[in-house]
Amino acid sequence: TTINTASNVLLFDLDGTLYDLSCGYENEIHSNIFKFMAESTGGKFDEIATVEDAELAWQPIFEKYNLTKRGLLGEGYVF
Repeated sequence: TTINTASNVLLFDLDGTLYDLSCGYENEIHSNIFKFMAESTGGKFDEIATVEDAELAWQPIFEKYNLTKRGLLGEGYVF
């Protein structure tokens, strides 16, 4: 009997624990989130015109929920 021990793994660092802040990973993730928020349309996203607006809207949501997607959904953003 042959046992195949090879496996493919795709690992995501969703909470910033795998990479040091100095590598810029977290800044890049936040930049992408803010860009997404600024480019999205409909509902509460219409209130966000710039990346700076997105960051200002995101900050209290993240502080409250400690998760971006859950926070946006919890605050009524639909995507």
